[in-house]
Amino acid sequence: MTQIGYTILVVDSVQESLAFWTEGLGFRLETLSAVKGYQTLRSSSGQTFALVEASVLESYLDLPISLPLVEQGKWQNPLFLSLEVDDLKSTLDQLNPFQIQLLKAPSVMPWGATVAFIQELQSGLCFELMKKTHK
Repeated sequence: MTQIGYTILVVDSVQESLAFWTEGLGFRLETLSAVKGYQTLRSSSGQTFALVEASVLESYLDLPISLPLVEQGKWQNPLFLSLEVDDLKSTLDQLNPFQIQLLKAPSVMPWGATVAFIQELQSGLCFELMKKTHK
């Protein structure tokens, strides 16, 4: 089974973005992150997403990340999706026949999750595949 884990919003500065999300929109901080440039937020209905600075994501991916230049009147969406999966290897094997590029092989991140990063080549969308942690 695959389900959406959380959304990662890539920002220039987490610190400068927090007030908009917490004070402006009413999301609440999860435990203050020990990783500088990364913060998890939760909606009142329990949905979780993370604000991550481009430079932090670049350091984990070993790939450059470009945020779009803000141009008034144009839709811009600097999002990619994190998907929780039961088995990371079998999910990657399942995706093998499709047009994907493995951007980063499965590896354990500093926060303990095992993740892989892929890009779906037809749409260009990028995904983090994260091994589901069972509680």
